[in-house]
Amino acid sequence: MKNLKKLHNVLGMAFLLLLVQLNVQAQWEEAYYINSDNKRIEGQVFYENWAKSPASFRFRASEGAEEERLGLEEVQSLLVHNERYLRASVELDETPVSQSDNLPESPSPTLKRRTVFLLSLIEGPKSLYMHVTAKGRLHLYIENEGVFVWLSDYKFVRYSAGGTANVLETNSFRNQLKEYLYNCPTLVSQIERLTYSDKAMQKLFTDYYAKCADQELESTFQRETKLSHFGLMAGIAQTSVKFDGKGTPNVLSGGTPTDYGPTGGIFWNIGIPRTKQRFSFQNEVLFSSYSVSGSRLKIEYGDRREEEFYKLGLSYMKLNVLFRAYLVQKNNFGIYCNAGMSNGFVVSAENEHATGITSSSGTERIDHGELMNNIRKYEQGFVGGIGVKVSHVGFEARYENANGMSPFEFMKSTVQRLSFLVAYQF
Repeated sequence: MKNLKKLHNVLGMAFLLLLVQLNVQAQWEEAYYINSDNKRIEGQVFYENWAKSPASFRFRASEGAEEERLGLEEVQSLLVHNERYLRASVELDETPVSQSDNLPESPSPTLKRRTVFLLSLIEGPKSLYMHVTAKGRLHLYIENEGVFVWLSDYKFVRYSAGGTANVLETNSFRNQLKEYLYNCPTLVSQIERLTYSDKAMQKLFTDYYAKCADQELESTFQRETKLSHFGLMAGIAQTSVKFDGKGTPNVLSGGTPTDYGPTGGIFWNIGIPRTKQRFSFQNEVLFSSYSVSGSRLKIEYGDRREEEFYKLGLSYMKLNVLFRAYLVQKNNFGIYCNAGMSNGFVVSAENEHATGITSSSGTERIDHGELMNNIRKYEQGFVGGIGVKVSHVGFEARYENANGMSPFEFMKSTVQRLSFLVAYQF
């Protein structure tokens, strides 16, 4: 038990250090930008997985160098994380976008010209760009002879005679796209069904270059196509059970032995987009069990002995939800840490207690019963671990601290598990 506590502290400290290390180093990525004098400046950018289009970013020439914040005044374009941002003067629709924001009754949008960074989705003779405002509003643009044209998607309200508000949309972007991609009539039906999203638009332009364009596209925004992976895992678990409280049976007062047993199951790892698989959620279904037994001498008088015996064993189907972060990720090698919650559901249980009286003449009497009047059917705990992944194979040491099988306030139970696992990812 003491060794488990020490390992618990070590794993916890290691996990915190890994997160600090990730925060300090992992987001600095090789990049370059074109400045206002058309010069290419190479260095590192602190990539923040921008859900909303950045107005500025942190830059340094190399690791350890002094960093600076650059923005629209200094930068014409930026390439980082395989994403290209381009400075442009565009029209932004600053009209409220939901009925709770008091939508205007005018069918014409409120447009303001702003200088912003656009993310390049498709570049070529026919190009597509996107910008997400600080309020999360998506704007998509096409380029026509050096001018960035907003693909209009506008909402307004119209009231009926009875005062009912009806929200209407002007999907002008479909007509704009039909005109822009005029030489590809096979796309008309696709355009008519098109939704106003960056993924749908990018697919449309990709289809255009595949079916109708005379020239190849110059570049395209590469989305992470496979973010989820399935796999198998198996290993051995060292389990210790501790009871504390006034209601603890005397036979358990001296503690319980450590149990060693197999564990294993399946996992589904879901990567977080635009993080190059550095961060993900690990979802697991595992089988785990343990069984402990022991005895205690109650009374001894003459040649008569009264002893009590117990056997406590539980099997769980465990659903674990973990957050995974990589400290090192290079080619097919990675070092990662996990942290999250375990949820165990009892599928079978042994809950036995017996009292026996023996003497020189043999066994006189054995009384059988239950060790605990009730057993908790749902166990919950914290899980943390550190692992190494080589290609499709992973090796992990994991610690778990759970609330055990006792549902009673007067008798607390704690289950600690140390597992060594091998995983294979398909």
